[in-house]
This record gives sequence, structure tokens and C-alpha cells, in this order.
Amino acid sequence: MAETPVVTAEQLDGFYNEEFIEVQELIFNQHWHMGEAEAIDQLAQRAGLAPGQKVLDAGCGIGEPARYLARKYGCQVVGLNLCERQLRHARRRTQEAGLEGQVDYRLGSFLEMPFENGSFDAVWSQDAFAHAGDKRKVIQECARVLKKGGILAFQDHLRVGETTEKLRQYYAIAVCPYFETLEGYAALLREAGFSVLLLADLTEMYVRDYCERAEKVSKDWREEILRKYGTQAYQEIQGLMEISLDVFARERCAGGGRLVGRKE
Repeated sequence: MAETPVVTAEQLDGFYNEEFIEVQELIFNQHWHMGEAEAIDQLAQRAGLAPGQKVLDAGCGIGEPARYLARKYGCQVVGLNLCERQLRHARRRTQEAGLEGQVDYRLGSFLEMPFENGSFDAVWSQDAFAHAGDKRKVIQECARVLKKGGILAFQDHLRVGETTEKLRQYYAIAVCPYFETLEGYAALLREAGFSVLLLADLTEMYVRDYCERAEKVSKDWREEILRKYGTQAYQEIQGLMEISLDVFARERCAGGGRLVGRKE
């Protein structure tokens, strides 16, 4: 049996380095996931989030969805992330937003969450589970930390076609062992004791967003990126955009999806 790949904090820090974080914010504000604020609202509404609910953002990045859920929906949010660098950015921005009383952050893995059983009303994630080698374990951990009747709501990159050589290259660059399929995630949810409330294919949104991001990098923000961060940084982000266009727009072997499950 093939060994399940393990993604380390060091690998993720190598990808999400300081220059990458700054360039992402320059071009895309603080939303790293596809669909930005609109996607948060759509997922939050399908999840039925309400004021006072305790929500875990699993793989929270620099924390914009966590802050958004606290600010707009009145949730108490804990952001979990494997990389201390991202959490430093998240804490600073949360303090600047005056949301320290509603949003907290913990260092840790969503493969082994540092929380007691039944700690949360909802578990939330956007475009983070793709970094996990053992997605079954991630879903099981989400089930463990949820209260009975709690909601798991997430959005993620998906494989929607064959695993091409370009897709393998994308996996290596973006530190993603593999992309799950929509039905594969649905099966993992059911196996972990969830009833599946929503399965939505968001591939067209992912294609659109990647095309827009690539255009911003090559045209709108090219000179500023070169001036602030230099040729190497620009070439790296441009290379990521190009391989993203290959797998999402040209080969159409990757896309995205939105899922909501209830713990029974």
C-alpha cells in the first residue's frame, strides 16, 4: 500500500513565503480562496451560520474568512493553521480590525486538531484541504470536534478530469498531494457520519477566478510586483499563474466545489 503523503509546515512556509503573502494581498486583498467575499456569503448561508455560534476555520491562512464570519455573522471563530508565519499576519490584521474578542488563532494541523470532542457548532474551510495528504483523516477530525448536529461547510480545489502531467506539476508547486473529486468528498463525509446537505460544482468560478488573477499578474500589477519584489518573485508568481491556467482553463482537469454536511 502506498504511504500517505504528509505535508509539513516547512513545505507550506516555503510556498507561502513573505513575498508570496504580500503579492497575494497586493492583488487579491486578503482573500486567498476562490470567489472571495461572495463565496464566503454563499457558503455561510448554506451552512446556516448564526450569531454566537462557535466556528472552527480549519486551515485559516491569514484569517480573512474568520474575520468576515465574526464581523458579518456574529460568530465566535477559532482559526487553525499549520504555519506560524501566516498566523502572525492573521493576528495582526485581527487586532487592526478590532476583532480580538471574536477571533482567536491556534497553531496546529487539521489532521490532529488540538481541541476536545464536540467543541464547535460548525467547522469551516476554504481551499485548504487540498494541502492534506490524508483527506479521510481531515474529515474524521472535523466530525470529532463538531457537536452532534454540527455543520461542516467547506470549499476546495477538485480534480474534475484525468491526472495530467501539468496537474502533477501543479501539485508539486502548490504543495498539494492531490485533489479529491466532488463525489470522493461526498463519500468521505458519509463515511465519517455526516448527512450530505450540499454538493455544488464550482469549476466555472475557479476557471474564471484563475483567468482573472493571471491577467492581473501579467498586466495590471506587473510593474509594481517587479519594482517591489524583483524579477525572481515576479517569475515565480507568473509561473504559478501559468500552470494554474493550464490545469483549470486549458486542460480542464481541475476545478472546485462546495460541500455542506451535518454530523448525525
